[in-house]
Amino acid sequence: TTKKDAEPVGFSKAYLGGTLLNVRHEEVINSLYSDQKHQCMQTGQRFREKHQLQRHLDLLYQRKKMQSESTPSRKWLVGIDLWKESVKGMIADSRKSGEDGQGENGDGGDGSTGGNGASGGGGAKRKKAEEEEVDAMALGLSVVAVRNSKTCPLSGESFQVFYNDDDDEWHFKDTVKLRRVYQGLPAGSPVLVSSLPSDELKWTLDQMVSAGEVSLDGKRRKAGGRRY
Repeated sequence: TTKKDAEPVGFSKAYLGGTLLNVRHEEVINSLYSDQKHQCMQTGQRFREKHQLQRHLDLLYQRKKMQSESTPSRKWLVGIDLWKESVKGMIADSRKSGEDGQGENGDGGDGSTGGNGASGGGGAKRKKAEEEEVDAMALGLSVVAVRNSKTCPLSGESFQVFYNDDDDEWHFKDTVKLRRVYQGLPAGSPVLVSSLPSDELKWTLDQMVSAGEVSLDGKRRKAGGRRY
């Protein structure tokens, strides 16, 4: 074997100088295509041996099976910075609510009476009724899909995208936009309805109703929260 034959083509002076740049190298082409006759129709990957292709297909099948059977984890834990911002917002909202409550109650106190059993049962029923009302209002809400946003920032669950014929746009199903900073997320961030606690969801819906974006009968449909 001569020195010229032993020199790798890719690093030869002739190749780097351009004399072999436009030459068709059949051995290279064959090694990439004809020598690898078995091709996966899903990924396009080629293999020399049929058993290699079969192993590749088995792996793809197992991955799809795991994805279809597994339930996505809900990523409730947020980073320390987002948590701090959320706590600050909760403290501010709590102080504001306390001031409003004192102004409404005045000298009349909190309105509590005797009969703890009756009042406790009534409170539980009222709370359940409020939750059912909130769920009914939130049913079918959607927002315009945001590019490069695939999962809910609160729960980590994937957004379900569908085409809204009325608006002629793609929407996120069962989703609302935050009306204030929550868990460190800025106002306007799309989140799944199921990721918000009942009280936060109720507050958000109240704000949307006040802004005329939705109504109890679902007739008003604007950009903040459309029904599908």
